[in-house]
Amino acid sequence: DPVARATRTAYRAPFAKVICSRDGSGGEAWMARALASDTPRVMMINGADNPPEAALAPDIEAKLPRNRTKILFVARLVENKGCLAFMEGFLSALEQAPGGLHAVIAGDGPFAEPMKAQAGERGALDQVSFLGQVPHDQIAALHRHCDIYVSLNPMGNLTNANLEALRCGACMIIPASQPESGIDTDTDELVPQQAVFRVSAPDDSAGLTAAILRLHNAPGERAERSRLVRDIASNLIPSWEERIGREIELLQELASSGRRAGADRGDSNAEPARH
Repeated sequence: DPVARATRTAYRAPFAKVICSRDGSGGEAWMARALASDTPRVMMINGADNPPEAALAPDIEAKLPRNRTKILFVARLVENKGCLAFMEGFLSALEQAPGGLHAVIAGDGPFAEPMKAQAGERGALDQVSFLGQVPHDQIAALHRHCDIYVSLNPMGNLTNANLEALRCGACMIIPASQPESGIDTDTDELVPQQAVFRVSAPDDSAGLTAAILRLHNAPGERAERSRLVRDIASNLIPSWEERIGREIELLQELASSGRRAGADRGDSNAEPARH
């Protein structure tokens, strides 16, 4: 594929510096494969601001039953978000705790209908609230009204949505890391096992069922995990202003040093780094 070959060549250009978001997707391993070995590089976690204090909209609040453990799933309902695995895990847990659980799904996409079909086939449509697209300030309000947050992203779980969940102090369930690909090894390093519950894999619906039931029956454990997550977030996650400010500092350092891409490699034809 000539496009793929051109792309691989472009990534090995003599960049002055490469900044990669530390989102759990294995960026360090990718850079080791894709970039020239002597390219300076830095990993930076994205920012997440303190959650807004907006109240939950009455029409959304009316869909959330009281006196049930509410499990929140926030995602574009597309492939590689764990949509069907989430529904299977939740529905199996519901069968073992009838009347005790309710799923809250914020997001829309082509997998919405298959998810509804899963719930309908199990007679559980009234135990799942499909909210569709929700305004951003309402996500934080949903975290405050729900008890457990689930992310089954197979590509990494330090996404912006999950950083915001950490800021909100969510009791979280995520997949275990995939060391062979580097996915979520960052997450393991930054977020302790005792803070966020791991299932074995993004498609581990049986593990999700067990995790939901365990946390449903242990409100004290939910509260402790929430406290740990909130403490971790306050020390780990910068604000977006801080995150962007650090990138600007790096660019200013390169500009003030007069560094040219390739200069350290003795490339007399190197062009100045583009800022």
